[in-house]
Amino acid sequence: MTHQQFVLEAGEWLLFGSDAECDVVVSQGLPLRAARLRWNKQADRLSVAIHPQAGETKIVDAMGSHESAEISPGQGFSIGGVSLRFLWQGRLEVDLPAGLARPLLAPSSPAAQSGKRPPSVDRAATQSIPMGGSLKTLILHRNEFMSLGSKPDCPLYVDTPGIPGYAARVRWDPYSQTLNVFRHRLADRGVFLKDGSGIHESTELQVNDWFDIAGTRFEWHGGDCLVVQETVRITDQIHAGQPQGSEEGGGLQARNLVIPIGERAPLGKPQKRLELTFSLPQHRLIALCAPSGTGKTTLLRAIISAKAEDHKNQLLLGSERLDTAGRNRQHVAAIVPQETILAPDVTFEHMLMDAYSLKRKSPGGQSEMRRTVEEALCETGLVEEFNEKRAHYMADFSGGQLKRISLALELMSVPDILLLDEPNSGLDPDSDAELMESISRIAAAGTTNTVIIATHSLTHLPADAHVLLLGNRDEYLREVAYCGPKDDMFAACKAGDDAQMMKHLKNGIWVRDA
Repeated sequence: MTHQQFVLEAGEWLLFGSDAECDVVVSQGLPLRAARLRWNKQADRLSVAIHPQAGETKIVDAMGSHESAEISPGQGFSIGGVSLRFLWQGRLEVDLPAGLARPLLAPSSPAAQSGKRPPSVDRAATQSIPMGGSLKTLILHRNEFMSLGSKPDCPLYVDTPGIPGYAARVRWDPYSQTLNVFRHRLADRGVFLKDGSGIHESTELQVNDWFDIAGTRFEWHGGDCLVVQETVRITDQIHAGQPQGSEEGGGLQARNLVIPIGERAPLGKPQKRLELTFSLPQHRLIALCAPSGTGKTTLLRAIISAKAEDHKNQLLLGSERLDTAGRNRQHVAAIVPQETILAPDVTFEHMLMDAYSLKRKSPGGQSEMRRTVEEALCETGLVEEFNEKRAHYMADFSGGQLKRISLALELMSVPDILLLDEPNSGLDPDSDAELMESISRIAAAGTTNTVIIATHSLTHLPADAHVLLLGNRDEYLREVAYCGPKDDMFAACKAGDDAQMMKHLKNGIWVRDA
């Protein structure tokens, strides 16, 4: 059996037969003029009509013999004993028995002379396609197992961020019209179906199904074409008429960032993961809010451990790939953990002096140290406490004071990104308000690019704060439900208060329409 593909021009009737004047010529086995073919691009359907001079020739498909037919993608049919299959987006494949001459695009045909329609698909040219745009096509070989991944030696090579070196294996069966997809044994990212379930061994796709790996969608519309498309989720859109942060502001951004949540899922169970796209403004307090288990701490850890050379890292600070690795990581991103860890038998003054020596890139003299300490105390509202209790041990301070002292210590390194993991947890309302005021003051000062506070409580959040809400799309997928001004977050989540908003985020109820 020999095969050849043609790419049809949309809207044109093409003549199929054995005459050299036909647009698609089969030199044996067909009448001079057998049929006319027309591809409707908008509906993605192939119209086939038997030519009046075709004699007894018929169109034969699974439903019988016809004078004319509308062919859907992936559907096979025959004309005069010659088998054809309409693949997808104008591709027509012709199958001929061994020994029969292959079909040609006739050099003398009007279509060939006009140069409007290219000849058959060049498999060698399309087999490995680096991703540069939003839509590409990979060509499958019938009944062959083919590895898909970002390794150059993969037969199906896709260079998109986050795709593992070896992600999956696929096998196209043209007779049963199915596509078998296997998660590769070396894959460190899950393969997910459109219903959110994960592939941990294998699955069988039907025509017009798709699967997803690290934010990239692989669509199969039948035939040997696997369409690769970078998915654009609701997180790329505008919520409630408000832009998602400021691109020009140079703040923290995520582009199709995929992060597994928790330990690797056991065999047969999907992996829980975050899939995030957002853009945050500079010099404004960012509140990262989500129900428990949705991935707030997971995102903070990803920011702290980001490596610029890691192809999975889709975090940007301004236009540069975020890099928080190496000796200077504390000057790029600093984190105040949820639990305050300060030695109880060290005085306030010594704690600040030690932090200055450890966290400054190049510590200066006494005057430089005093200036840096004073700035940190002013920004955190601790000047009065320092004047009164500089010789007091850490054990003498309240929980709210210890939180602000921890914050002052991290400010010594002058980080580009300051992260706080639920710093107001366990604080009384007054201490919570004081801490929020301090954090807001730090964000507005401008010495730190991005200030993010992961919190469950939004009671004392400043009115001009920016909010990043994470929600559960389903049991396994968490994504951005809203990113914008605090004033619009309730409307975006169809909620009237904090409690109802958290409930909707947990259950996947939020505005999905711009």
